[in-house]
Amino acid sequence: MRLLFDNLRTAWEQVAANWGVAGVDGVSIIRWGRDWEANLYALRRDVVMNQYRPLPVRRFRIRKPVGGCVSSPSLR
Repeated sequence: MRLLFDNLRTAWEQVAANWGVAGVDGVSIIRWGRDWEANLYALRRDVVMNQYRPLPVRRFRIRKPVGGCVSSPSLR
């Protein structure tokens, strides 16, 4: 499997620019971003080695007239 680090970096930059909330793992954009390069290398290694297992998304209700749920995936 070919997974380029540059593609992961571009995806990380887009996620970081969005400033979403933490997923079920509780890791914020700021915390993950402190060591983003090492995190991306570890993520790439796990994907290439077929060891990556995504975490479930975090769901929470928001107040609005029609109700609803919002989902927040984990960064990893």
